[in-house]
Amino acid sequence: MSSIFDKIIFTGLNNLKVNTINTLDFQDCFGFTEDEVRETTEYYGISNRFPEMKEWYDEYLFGQKEIYNPWNIINFVSDARLDHNSLLQPYWSNTSSNDIIHELVVNGNEETHNQIEALMNGKSLTKPIYEDITYRNININTDYIWSFLLFTGYLKPIRLLKKNILTYAELVIPNVEVQTIYQTTIMQWFDETISYYDSKENYYHGFLSGLLVGFKGYDVKSNRESGDGRPDLLVLERKRYSKLKKTDTKRN
Repeated sequence: MSSIFDKIIFTGLNNLKVNTINTLDFQDCFGFTEDEVRETTEYYGISNRFPEMKEWYDEYLFGQKEIYNPWNIINFVSDARLDHNSLLQPYWSNTSSNDIIHELVVNGNEETHNQIEALMNGKSLTKPIYEDITYRNININTDYIWSFLLFTGYLKPIRLLKKNILTYAELVIPNVEVQTIYQTTIMQWFDETISYYDSKENYYHGFLSGLLVGFKGYDVKSNRESGDGRPDLLVLERKRYSKLKKTDTKRN
């Protein structure tokens, strides 16, 4: 015979209120506020370094409050109190494998690659935000990856808007430290997305591929079949290339 206690014990846990980075509750509890960072730098006599610290470690937004990464602040202050000219370091990124960015770059389609390039060039992306996202389903929907990057600190919202039942966010790279993560990981993409035909070719082919693929507004194709042959490298202006593809489609 079941009792009320059975129902309590075996009922799934529900009716929880979840506070995310977009809610106002506890918005100043997930890191250091700007006032706290200023006070810390003044206490240790390094207030002249505050503008650099803001550029490197600020720009996380919880609710409506700007928050500094506490791990970065603690480590930099620890170094700078002994040497006031100490260089700023990517303390947080050095504790992470950055597998999330790596997976996005390597497995993403051409549109995703173009969007990463736009972010690295200081532009923003507007994407729907899914607050119930989990790591195992980021590959189910292409848009899920952007929510995951937002909630793990690789992107930040600068504007939120509602469209029907969905919340959209205008997203940018938060600060200099995270920008360095994108820049270093993108180099891994150069190595891992080159055609399999390149495996037996010499060092210089890979070297040139890596240099050319960084050009803004251009796509680099390596050992792709074209016409009657297979050129080593194709450098295509994205704007002109897209127009040619549209023209060919209309002809067909």
